[in-house]
Amino acid sequence: MITLTRGASVHVKRIVERKGTHHLRVQAVEGGCSGLYYNVVFDKNKTRNDSVFTTEGIKVFVDKSIKSRESAIIDQIRTINGPSLISNNPKFRIDLWVD
Repeated sequence: MITLTRGASVHVKRIVERKGTHHLRVQAVEGGCSGLYYNVVFDKNKTRNDSVFTTEGIKVFVDKSIKSRESAIIDQIRTINGPSLISNNPKFRIDLWVD
């Protein structure tokens, strides 16, 4: 479903070190007339309904009810505000914040 580039995984691992033990979660969200879109967020807990896979050493939880074949590559980019993450698929929204 999602693949992290090496640069993205380094960035995510840095955030995880500051936040503690967290993993990525892909959530399906209603998008109105555009259909579903997917949030990529941090989550601490795996549920019984989750499939789990690993990309670049990062665990990713995906609810088994998500049947979509949508996929995305997540990469790190440098912006004027510092490093950020971007997806090559506009249906995947990345919401990884540090508390």
